[in-house]
Order: sequence, then C-alpha cells, then structure tokens
Amino acid sequence: MTTITESIQQLMQLKGVIGVAIVDMESGMCLGMAVNQTDFDMELAAAGMTEVVKAELQLKELLRLSLPLEDMLITLDKQYHVMRLLQQHPTIFLYTVLHRDTGSLPLARLELRRLEREFVLSA
Repeated sequence: MTTITESIQQLMQLKGVIGVAIVDMESGMCLGMAVNQTDFDMELAAAGMTEVVKAELQLKELLRLSLPLEDMLITLDKQYHVMRLLQQHPTIFLYTVLHRDTGSLPLARLELRRLEREFVLSA
C-alpha cells in the first residue's frame, strides 16, 4: 500500500518530472504535491486540470460510455501533463507534469498505473 506522501516521492523520481500532485476533484485542491521547477505553479495547474477532468467525465456521461476513464494526456510543446483517475477513489486523481524532451511518457503512465493499484488515502 502506498500513501499520498509515498506516491508523491515515487513520482518525483521519474526522469524529467516537473511536478506531481494528488488532487481532489470536488475541491480542486491538492492533497499533496511537489515540484522540481520553481517557476511552475503546480497548485494552479492542478486546479485547472480538475476542470478538464470534470469536463471529460461529463462528456463520457453524455455519450453514455460505460467504460471507466483511466487516464488523460495533454501534450504541450515542451511538456506532458498526465492525469490518472483512481478507480477506488473516484474523486481523486494523480497528476504528473514531465519535460517532453527528458521525461518518459510510457514510464510515467506505467508508474501512475502501478501507484493507482497500491494507493491508500492517508498522509
């Protein structure tokens, strides 16, 4: 089992990571976060991504898609933003931002999937 603090520590070990957060969709607040790049506002990014995830979940409902939403990817010129929804905690998602040139998107997705399976909601 992996706690909030342990999950953040493990995600921060990913090559090319800019920042990570565990986000509560109901409030848009970070339950925990860490950043490697001081000019990146992880808290603001997490609040904004909350709205993106909510919109995707609403669209899924409108389209009557029954399959679970596992993860989402936003690709920018120099960054990857990856959100992984926690199936056992449907109002929480893991959020990782990577440098596009140095980060490994496949490894980040594998680590997020692994952490989702092991996650327990405690500090």
